[in-house]
Amino acid sequence: MTEFEPEEGPLLLEELLQDAARQIFEHENFERFSRWLRDNFDHYVTFELLGESPFDEGFSPEGLQLLAGHLAREIWKYMPLPGNRFRPRPLPKLKPNDPCPCGSGMKYKQCCERLPSDLALPLNAGVIWVTAIPALQELGLLEQAIASHQVPFEGLIEVAVGHFEEAQYRKAAALLEPMLTVAQAPKSTLLHDYALNLLCNCYDALGFNRKKRRLLDTIVQQAPRSELRGAAWQRLATVLADEGDHEAAWQAFKHAQRDTPHSESLGVLEVQLLVSQGRLDEVAPRADFWRRRLLKSGLLPEDPNIRMLEGFADNPLEMMLGMTGSDDLLELLDWMASMQARPVTPYGYQGMMAEDDEPPGGVLLAPTSLKKVAAAWRRVCPLDKPFGTGPVPVPEQDVWAPEAFERWMKVLRRYPEAWDDLDILDDLAALLMDDQLWGDPAVQQLLEKVLLRARNIVAQSVPEGAGLPWGQRRTGPPCAAWSAWPTCSRTPGVQRGRSRSSNGCCSSIPAITTVFAGC
Repeated sequence: MTEFEPEEGPLLLEELLQDAARQIFEHENFERFSRWLRDNFDHYVTFELLGESPFDEGFSPEGLQLLAGHLAREIWKYMPLPGNRFRPRPLPKLKPNDPCPCGSGMKYKQCCERLPSDLALPLNAGVIWVTAIPALQELGLLEQAIASHQVPFEGLIEVAVGHFEEAQYRKAAALLEPMLTVAQAPKSTLLHDYALNLLCNCYDALGFNRKKRRLLDTIVQQAPRSELRGAAWQRLATVLADEGDHEAAWQAFKHAQRDTPHSESLGVLEVQLLVSQGRLDEVAPRADFWRRRLLKSGLLPEDPNIRMLEGFADNPLEMMLGMTGSDDLLELLDWMASMQARPVTPYGYQGMMAEDDEPPGGVLLAPTSLKKVAAAWRRVCPLDKPFGTGPVPVPEQDVWAPEAFERWMKVLRRYPEAWDDLDILDDLAALLMDDQLWGDPAVQQLLEKVLLRARNIVAQSVPEGAGLPWGQRRTGPPCAAWSAWPTCSRTPGVQRGRSRSSNGCCSSIPAITTVFAGC
């Protein structure tokens, strides 16, 4: 249900209006429609209106008939009639002594006029049109209605939404484009914001990126300050962020703030820009700031914007992964979160003879407690190990395919000690550096957690003053974790990159004196 459709309350109003439209379009007779509504009105009444014991503490049967009579006239007043060129055919204004149109046989003043004003449900043409769209479509009358030019803005958007959901993007765009011009800007409302984003979504689905950009540029450059221009600045900010032009994206965000400072979507936009720029430490506090601001403005806690901001404030990484649509990454995150309290299990260290002027070197020996998990992992995730810290090997199979993922994820769930195994951590790092995932800030955070765990194990396993030779297969995984960290970390001033290559360097890891906390 779109934001301009009727809210449910003591009546199932949307369902009632849709059924009413079907009845009216079929016969176009008010008396017949009124009789149908009185006979079937109780089907649309909730217990909130009736009371826990029907008719005892809530509405009486007489009261329900009064309400049905009132609604019949209100619905008819706004309902577009195909036989009247999709315009309403208003009923004559009733006088107190006129016969009540509900068919009761009583005078109007003795019947439906007595409906309490606080129980009247005011309707309007927009609401009626929106709920009439399904009936027009079912009866094959929708195209005629659109051609009549009687359909209001709300109704056209509802039709466009239907086309979009049916993947008829060109038809949806054709309906929306005439409503989103510079000339429409001065009188634009929040509905234009909704319509603009829907049109941009149509262009995205069609691959019309340049057409979308021309539309947004035209509106922000030529339209006056308005809801439409503010919406265009917001959408343009996301486009610029996707292109990597973060400075221009933030400028567009500031323009949107000036045009529509009251917009409920500004908070979510700021969070999206922070995520796209990798400023992840700022996401949670800014999301919480906007959440509190929107709640203070009167927005309800169940509003989608509030719920999204709440998610980013409470668990930014989970929200970011959720936006990728990857249940696999969310499951991996849950497993890693369950491992965070697990203490580090140091490896054994075996020294090796060193050449002159080189620091002492050695190899790490895995604890015997890891043999079982190592064997199980190798059966389900047979990634070839590069020599030393060479480039990430390309596996012959897609290890992210659903069947493959389930096999290796099952091993992780079964063996918590997988979080202690440097070979497995090295493989997880390789999986997270896959082409299809690389560059996603949320995936990078997962990668950093894996690398930090590996570094902590190395830090607690290598004696002070000793090192690990880079050019040995047995030291590949710990060296890979060490060399990948600077290029994947969020340390200010460090250039990020994908390479895990040592560039042929055969020196050893320098003496380790710091234990990295946080795993």
